[in-house]
Amino acid sequence: MIKFLDLQKTNWQYQTEIEERLMKVFRSGWYLLGEEVTNFKNCIKAEEVIVVANSLEVLRLTI
Repeated sequence: MIKFLDLQKTNWQYQTEIEERLMKVFRSGWYLLGEEVTNFKNCIKAEEVIVVANSLEVLRLTI
């Protein structure tokens, strides 16, 4: 079988950074808002950011 999208292979190169960021959020206790959302907002140069849990919430916001 040919995999449509091999996320393990794609994410492997970023595994350490992803785990470090997840642990930073986990240890801070700020799952919504907080420093990481501010950093993300600055990274993408957005004035406003809406944090959602999944893509279904995005669809609900856009309808």
